[in-house]
Amino acid sequence: MYEPAFISAMKKYVLLPLSCLLLPMLLSAQQKVTRFCELTLEGAGVNTKVVAKLNFGEARKLIDRKGLIKDSSGKTVRFAAPVEVLNFMSDKGWQLVTSIADPKEAIIIFYFKKEMDASDLPNYNPEKEFEEILH
Repeated sequence: MYEPAFISAMKKYVLLPLSCLLLPMLLSAQQKVTRFCELTLEGAGVNTKVVAKLNFGEARKLIDRKGLIKDSSGKTVRFAAPVEVLNFMSDKGWQLVTSIADPKEAIIIFYFKKEMDASDLPNYNPEKEFEEILH
């Protein structure tokens, strides 16, 4: 069957390079996992600094039994405002999913997610992300 020259050239010069570019993206997309965390701010809406509690679903050294973020000397880290905490989480690659506020208790709960390669998951330690600001 006769094939026009421009179709043959398109297959050769457009489709082949395009598929070479798309194949790695398709393969890497299959190897992504999503991690979630919960961040609770206490003191939100009050004229004081806010205290942040992180919950990754597992125990961490920088988070005490109550979930409070601690610095290297063991003191509770206090953030100037809720926006400071949101910017901090965004800088670390976490995306806000949703939030819940309780004005009577001056509490805001944020849920974040982060996508990562499945190959990084066995060695992933969320504490490492937060160490540099806390020390």
